[in-house]
Amino acid sequence: YDGVWIVNYDIPALLHKNNAGTDIAVMAFRTRMGYPRFFEMAGRMRSELVAGNLLRRNLPISRAVHISWSPFEQLLDSRDYLLDSSGQNLGLAASSFATFLREKGLDMAIITGLVEHPICRFDYNLGAHSVQNLLDLCEGFNYTDGWNIIQRIEAQKVLPRLFVSARRTW
Repeated sequence: YDGVWIVNYDIPALLHKNNAGTDIAVMAFRTRMGYPRFFEMAGRMRSELVAGNLLRRNLPISRAVHISWSPFEQLLDSRDYLLDSSGQNLGLAASSFATFLREKGLDMAIITGLVEHPICRFDYNLGAHSVQNLLDLCEGFNYTDGWNIIQRIEAQKVLPRLFVSARRTW
């Protein structure tokens, strides 16, 4: 709008729930404050938006604020919604978590495979294997937690040879 890119995972829902006069603002940032403090801040933002008549009193903050719940969801959000000033998608590589993983020795093919096909079998050293969705498993994780869980992946259906050979170099 007026040369500014507006990005949200659910623009149609925002426009449907609101009206033709709806204004949309986007603020993107990364924080290490943790979810409890973030939600406290989001609650204060909501209060200020309601007080300024910019948000309906009965609208939950989750309809106004989108949060990446894990570093792996950050990868998805970067892939799908992060654009440069010309409107071009920046992709997974633009994510700071992808940079973190590349610094740990993973290449983009493995990172992409983990995001595109997140069902993995994990070895938790408990004598039992567990098959879980990497995205669900890692909610609330920080980058180091995400890296640690990647190291527990025993199998991943789509990239077994690529993943296993790369894991040997860690």
